[in-house]
Amino acid sequence: MSLLGSQFVAHPPVGEFRVEVTDPDHALVAGIDTFTVTDELYLSDLHGPNHLLLHTQYNEKAQRGFADREWFSDEQRPVLYLHPHGRGEVL
Repeated sequence: MSLLGSQFVAHPPVGEFRVEVTDPDHALVAGIDTFTVTDELYLSDLHGPNHLLLHTQYNEKAQRGFADREWFSDEQRPVLYLHPHGRGEVL
């Protein structure tokens, strides 16, 4: 968890969600616009500093055999991020 910067907790059923660019100046996401995707959103507890590149919003309850938990907040949910580790980063 400390290496990755996050710990998977739950996900809602496969569905459509909007992905926004958090850091449009970063080379990995430069030129990408906000988009919608139909996928399985992974909800995680975050560990340590993470540099968000793409995020979404999720304000519902998630369970489906994992942690039964409410995710109500305006917090940005990471879709793509960098987590520092030693002299490098984990994507």
